[in-house]
Amino acid sequence: MLGYPGTCRTNRAPRHRARALLAFIAAGVWMSAGSARANGAFSDSKAILLPQGQPQRIVTSSDIPGLLVSDDDGATWPWRCQDAVGRFAALFQLGPAPDEQLYAITQAGLSISADAGCTWERPEGLTKRAGDVFADPSDPQHVLSIVETTVAVDSPLYGDIVVQSHDGGASFGPAMFSTSHATITGLEVARSDPRLIYLAMSSLQLQHPYVVRSTDAGETWREFDLTAQLDRRPLIISILAVHPQDAQTLYFRVSDGKQDLLAISTDAGETVRVAHRLETSMSAFLVRADGTLLLATSEGESFRSTDAGASFEPWTSAASKLHIQALGERAGVLYATTTSKLDGFAVASSTDDGESWRPLLRLAHLRGPLACGSTRTQCEKQWAQLQPSLARLSGPALGPESTPASLPMPQPSAADGCSVGPGFIGRHGTQWLCATALLTLTCLRRLKRARTRERRRDNDPTL
Repeated sequence: MLGYPGTCRTNRAPRHRARALLAFIAAGVWMSAGSARANGAFSDSKAILLPQGQPQRIVTSSDIPGLLVSDDDGATWPWRCQDAVGRFAALFQLGPAPDEQLYAITQAGLSISADAGCTWERPEGLTKRAGDVFADPSDPQHVLSIVETTVAVDSPLYGDIVVQSHDGGASFGPAMFSTSHATITGLEVARSDPRLIYLAMSSLQLQHPYVVRSTDAGETWREFDLTAQLDRRPLIISILAVHPQDAQTLYFRVSDGKQDLLAISTDAGETVRVAHRLETSMSAFLVRADGTLLLATSEGESFRSTDAGASFEPWTSAASKLHIQALGERAGVLYATTTSKLDGFAVASSTDDGESWRPLLRLAHLRGPLACGSTRTQCEKQWAQLQPSLARLSGPALGPESTPASLPMPQPSAADGCSVGPGFIGRHGTQWLCATALLTLTCLRRLKRARTRERRRDNDPTL
């Protein structure tokens, strides 16, 4: 295992201080880009997951805090509030068939559901704040997770680590990879060769992007510095996808906080080439089953490549007019989450490669909390608060050929503070403000502790 041990005791306080400050800066870069890690670093609030073993099921966290799951291809959408999942759920992932478990990264760590969000469990041995989770496509029992230690107040380590589970996430073992000089921004296991594991890392100074690769299921690791090949500074690199048929081909998002680019590697991460530059932030990316690449931006633009990323053309269909926030494909059908405020609906499907879209989720479709387990009890009060906002945003029903309507955005209740309140919490809403405040307080606390240790060492040279 490749690891990076901490420095000697006399150097720990400066490193602590630097890591806290740089972690805060890195968080600011991500928030300015409207993104979270989420295996590609897209906004968690727009996830769309399509279980292969449940062809009528659609899972999304689109537009409202919490989780929506339809078991009838979008006809109805019962709600799982965020309290039922976990506070400040930051990303959702779907495990492979046949289990197809749901994984959620929350403020308190990892939450796992084996029943489509009816009940949630917390794994053992993962007490630190998780940064990402990825289930092995070849083995639903094998789950990897990034554990964030850069901003944890009582962390025994001075860097991020990767841990793994062999029981579907019920428990996690010790670190299989660690780093003290960078932040791990994402991980993926190659579908066509599960022994290939990829990590994306960005240096603490946001000057060096790295790809880390294991070809033996995590026994050994190689690190590749891509600084000379990517000219933007500061930047964060994150894994968008590994090609489903070609384990050597990887797709990366590179962000400087304002603009993004798509980078592609065809040699398992050793080198990359810039495939497409954007003037804004990337909001969605998809490798289709036929190899077509689709990407969308936060400004409502969309692009398509049919030659493995050698060239891109505007996706000049109805798709280019939608504010696409996530893309998925199942059985040749495209699914997208959109922005209700701008597009008039939150989820839509297309059977003609995006030429036309059928709205699947409008706010009027919501029928209340899911009636199972403790979910209804936890969510009933929040549902009563949410309903007035839904009524204001629903508007007239849209058909497949209708023009998306522009809908007003309700204001969140000031009384709710950092809680999940009655209004919609968007990409730059209350949740991110609260998260920023929490991160700031954490960094300040670490700085105070570091200064205290420095003073103690000055007074006692034996320390």
